[in-house]
Parts: sequence; structure tokens; C-alpha cells
Amino acid sequence: MQIRFAKLSDKARVLDFCKNTFPWGDYIEQVWNFWYKEGYLLIFERINPVGLIHAYFYNSLVWIEGIRVDKNFRHQKIATHLISKIEKISKRNSVKFSYMLIDVQNMPSMNLVKSLGYKINCQWNFYTLEPKQNSNFKINFIDHLNKSQFPFYIDSWRWFPLTNKIILELNKKNQIVESKIGNNLSIGIITHSKHFEKTILVTIYGSDKICTDNILSYIQNYASENHIERIQVLSPEKLLSEKELDLKLEFNHMKKKLF
Repeated sequence: MQIRFAKLSDKARVLDFCKNTFPWGDYIEQVWNFWYKEGYLLIFERINPVGLIHAYFYNSLVWIEGIRVDKNFRHQKIATHLISKIEKISKRNSVKFSYMLIDVQNMPSMNLVKSLGYKINCQWNFYTLEPKQNSNFKINFIDHLNKSQFPFYIDSWRWFPLTNKIILELNKKNQIVESKIGNNLSIGIITHSKHFEKTILVTIYGSDKICTDNILSYIQNYASENHIERIQVLSPEKLLSEKELDLKLEFNHMKKKLF
């Protein structure tokens, strides 16, 4: 056995054992080329590839994603070896924290990462929303955020800490919106997916129904005007809304301090 960097010739074999990961299939085919170019796409090999993992490094953190193991080779600690390999690389590069996302219903994966020292940092809810022309909303574009109150924004399904630099960049594109009524507040942060065409991800903080609906109405209208086909909404709160929000999954945001 060996763990090595992926080669372009691995793609067909990997997609073969990934095609039925979920009831609807898998997304690895759509992201493979992006992950390959980014680097740190690793293969676990036993004559042929039987395991996969990708790591994205950002400042002092590593985001681990795409852990896959051929069903014929499960229960052999392949995922453990892959995660441990990424952690060793991370430590050599002075990366302090490792993060990943696990479906709350996926108990085998939850038990695995907990056994490796990962803890639940917070829980997130994933919704989908259809684009729609709207005009009955009231929002403000803002250029500041309390980073302790709004610690993360989501970009291409990676949770990144909000920094002053990121806030400035998002503000230049009017991608931070606010709806405030009295003491109630909702914040929406919009990013365009790097991996999926015509898709936006929206990080929403705040569970007030009216404020949230203002944000969602704006988002629907933004998507319609910009020819966006898919709106993916992620929030640490259970969102109360009259909009056609479809709750898809709940995730645990997992964290481990590496040293």
C-alpha cells in the first residue's frame, strides 16, 4: 500500500468507486480538475486507487474534504491513514487547525473523526432556494462585521474565518447584505462557487423571520438578475421563512488543534 499524490490517470478509477457515494451520486467528477490543480489531492493505492482525500491550505488552517474509500476496501483504516497523512503534512507546514464537515446522520464518519481527536465546533444547516424576481425587500450593503459574532463565511463549501481583508473584498462587490428591524438583524454573505457553474453560496446569520426573508428575497432577485441557476444557503441557525427554502442536510463543522 502507499499514499501518493493523484495523477490525471487516476480519475476514471476514482470516479468508478465514487459514483454511488450518495443516493443521488457524487460531486467528485465536477471538482476533480479543480482539486488536482490546487494540489494535495491524495490517493490511497493498493495496486489501484482505493481511497481519496483532498486538502486545501489557507493561512494557519487546513480544510479536509472529499474523503472517499472504495466500498470493497472499507473497515481497513484507509480513511484514518489518509487523514493522518494530511495532518502530518499540515504540522510540517506549521498549520495549527484542521477542519472538516460531516453529515450529522453519518455516524460511522462522526465516530471515526472523533476517535482521531476532532470535536464538533458548530452545526450548520444546508438549504436550497430557487431564483426568482422580487422587489419587496429592504436590505443594506455593509462594509463591517463583528468577526466574533460572525466568525465564518463559506466559499466553495469551505468554511473560512472572516478577516478585515476578506470583508473589504466582499464589500467592493456588494456581497455582504444586512436586514435590520429594531433589535433584530440578519446578515447574508454571497460567494460564487468556483467549482459549480451558475451557483452561489449564501452564508446567513440571524434567525429573525422578517429579516431573513428580506435577505432571501434579495438573494432570489440577485440570482435571477445574474442568471444564477442554483442558490445554496448555509446557516448555523434553523431559518424561519415563508420562502421556498428546502432543508437538504445538517452538518457538523469539525475542528482539531494540531499542536
